[in-house]
Amino acid sequence: MKHNMGILERVLRLAYGAGVFAVGWVLFNTADLFSGGVRTETITGLVVSIIGLALFVTGVFAYCPINALIHANSCKACKIGDTHSHKPV
Repeated sequence: MKHNMGILERVLRLAYGAGVFAVGWVLFNTADLFSGGVRTETITGLVVSIIGLALFVTGVFAYCPINALIHANSCKACKIGDTHSHKPV
């Protein structure tokens, strides 16, 4: 798969993604689901968890569709055409 993220961006996405996912998960799980309806914390927790998961997954695969859409590439190896020097995080 083609990469468009450098090591620093990958590490930051993995760290922030895990953190944001954890915050969303806590919000989602601490909401009282049996209080007679869906509360704001439940929806917020779900949305925040999905955002964190998206950050984490893009960090794992070193490919971001939004970066591709705006032609952003922080991968130095990709810029010089070296496809074999990608190192796993």
